[in-house]
This record gives sequence, structure tokens and C-alpha cells, in this order.
Amino acid sequence: MKPYLFLKVEELLLLRESLALFPVTKDYSMDQTVH
Repeated sequence: MKPYLFLKVEELLLLRESLALFPVTKDYSMDQTVH
């Protein structure tokens, strides 16, 4: 159970990193406000 949770955290961190790297973040935030 622990390794699975750790993997999830790693995935989220990677996702956040990639989002911060690409300018897609603006479109993403705009999409969030729409929903």
C-alpha cells in the first residue's frame, strides 16, 4: 500500500512539474474556471 501511495505522489509531482514547464497551464486554468 505504501509504495503505491508513494508512486501516486511522484506522479502528481511530475504532472505539476510538466504543467509548470509548458504554457498549457494558462489554458488549463481557464478551463478550470469554466467548469
